[in-house]
This record gives sequence, C-alpha cells and structure tokens, in this order.
Amino acid sequence: MLIESEDDIGKEFYDSSVNRSYYAMYHAVTAVLLTDKIERSSHSALIAAFDQFFVKAGKFDKLYSRMLRYGFELRNNNDYLSAPETSENDAKQLLGDSHAFVQKCIEYCKK
Repeated sequence: MLIESEDDIGKEFYDSSVNRSYYAMYHAVTAVLLTDKIERSSHSALIAAFDQFFVKAGKFDKLYSRMLRYGFELRNNNDYLSAPETSENDAKQLLGDSHAFVQKCIEYCKK
C-alpha cells in the first residue's frame, strides 16, 4: 500500500495517497492488537484500543497514537467531506508517518 501511496503522490492524487497511507497504518495496528487477541469493529474503537492497551501501557510512544489519529482524520476528511482538498504536504507527511508507524508495528509483531 505504501508503494502505491508514493506513486499517487507522484501523480498528484493526494486524496488517494492519504487513503492508502492510512489503511497501511490501519492494517498494521490491527496486527498489533491481534498479538493480544484484541479485535475491534470500527476504526475509532481500534484506535481507542491501541491507545488503551499499547500506548498507555508504554509499549508504543504517544507519537504513534498521534500519527494514527492524524491519518484517521485526513482519511475521514477525504472520504466524507463534499470537496476534500488534501495538500501535497499533508499527503507527504502522512506517507512519512505511515512508513515509521508500519515499521514500528512490524518490529513489535516480530517480538
């Protein structure tokens, strides 16, 4: 997903890039939660569980919660606002965050 997100930025498809970057994070955090057999059915519940069981427990820094919430907010704006306008800077910021977030999740899951 992140390769496609990078390609979308190159094509100036910033909304699509944000969507792909966020969903890379979403799937990575889903895998992290499953390491403790935690499942959630909504995006907001998934984020809340991540904060409760992994950030507050000190397994992940608060920075990762902020990254995930930023991605969720941008993706929601793109999907639900009538005329979303994601900037190139927003898309690039989220792509960078997504790379770091996914890498951290992979490292955690390997433990």
